[in-house]
Amino acid sequence: MLREAARVLADELDKRVVVVDTSNEIAGDGDIPHPGIGRARRMQVRTPQQQHAVMIEAVENHMPQSSSSTRSGRSSKRQRRGPSRARRAADGTATATTSTT
Repeated sequence: MLREAARVLADELDKRVVVVDTSNEIAGDGDIPHPGIGRARRMQVRTPQQQHAVMIEAVENHMPQSSSSTRSGRSSKRQRRGPSRARRAADGTATATTSTT
């Protein structure tokens, strides 16, 4: 669903879209991004601890009109959420998509 949203925003609505891909679930893990994201730009995150830095870099360097990210949040927040079952349910493939224009 996020791939299609990124593709529609980038290709059909002509928006600047950046996909910050922490686990390579949206845009794939190869050198060439998954064709399903269309003209959206992909930024891979090497480790989850770097996600916030990559998101800042995406905003500063690409000025996206829309961004998409998987697994938002920090490990310190996840540890406070409770038992592992609840944590997995809250974490899962939690996604955040924002659009500013």
